[in-house]
Amino acid sequence: MADTDRFYVTLRDVEGTNDPFTVLYKVNDHALAQFWKSCIIKQFLEPGNMSYDHPIEKTFMLQGWQTSWEDTEYTRNVSVLCDMLNESIAYINDDRGLQGYGKIDLHYTAEMLQDHNNFQDMMNQIHHHFEKLIGQVWDPSPWFHRCFTKKAQYGIHQLNNLCHEIEGNIHSIQGKVHTGGAFLSFNGPRLDDEPRFEITRWDLKPEHYECFEERNPEWGDITAYYSQLGKRHIEAFMDQDEHIDKKNISGIRYMTGECILSFRRDPPGRNWPAISPEFREWLVKHGWDPEDKTLALGAGYLAHADLEKMGMDWDEADNLVKRCDDIYEIGFMDTDGNKKFYRTFDYTWKDQHRKAVGNL
Repeated sequence: MADTDRFYVTLRDVEGTNDPFTVLYKVNDHALAQFWKSCIIKQFLEPGNMSYDHPIEKTFMLQGWQTSWEDTEYTRNVSVLCDMLNESIAYINDDRGLQGYGKIDLHYTAEMLQDHNNFQDMMNQIHHHFEKLIGQVWDPSPWFHRCFTKKAQYGIHQLNNLCHEIEGNIHSIQGKVHTGGAFLSFNGPRLDDEPRFEITRWDLKPEHYECFEERNPEWGDITAYYSQLGKRHIEAFMDQDEHIDKKNISGIRYMTGECILSFRRDPPGRNWPAISPEFREWLVKHGWDPEDKTLALGAGYLAHADLEKMGMDWDEADNLVKRCDDIYEIGFMDTDGNKKFYRTFDYTWKDQHRKAVGNL
């Protein structure tokens, strides 16, 4: 493969008030990172790629961008997301094929979540409906295919996406955890009239699990994407989720080429541990072995921001990133800065949502 050890992401401000900003990354040299590079190129980036140029899912992309309840200028603030979640619940409740499932008797507002003593339990409840309605990659639920309308199927997917995005914004507002990041997921609706692409998932092998590190991501890290359904062990533990079925808790099993960009408001180099004594005790209590590599505890680190190449420190770069609200281009370049495999995504989350709803 051509010299592609540098990955880049160009973000933009859709309104055009701020200049676009590009983050440069150095791809790690271990087996998992090289596997990721191969997968994202052949599935999503190279000419004639396997996905037929499937778009990035911008309706589930930026996480933890909202920093206060008063920050309503951000276009995907908690209030907007709650309205979209209620809309998705209505799609499901109104579908004749799901009458046997029963009504989802939940309604969300930003005010309710702001004042609620335990907003996380409310989010766990809606996520549990998603799990029951869709099942797992290896154990699909029959409910999803009983839907009479594509609108209900879209609503089911949105239960998961909106739940996690709301959580990310509220965690950022509360300042209880270090948040901020973006998902490079290709699971969203197309803007053209081509059929939806079914993403190929390649199994992780033992040598890939050896590359996981038991620390939490820092600013500028790129980590492996959870390209299955349900929750990772740490998510179930942190959410205190008593509603989730144990079969829907699992470590990362697959590689698709999708990934997570970390823009946590925290300086690199702290090496926050991913396994606390309490988490270890929780794993054992629920029947998991903390030493089992296939649990994929911590994260699989694929690349890291090359701040030296960018000529700035992380804090300056973070400020420039957070002025943007959209990912415009991603790709690889060689050491001379020549683009090798790349794609631009000249649309917004609103375009994608309108197209999805209009097609339903």
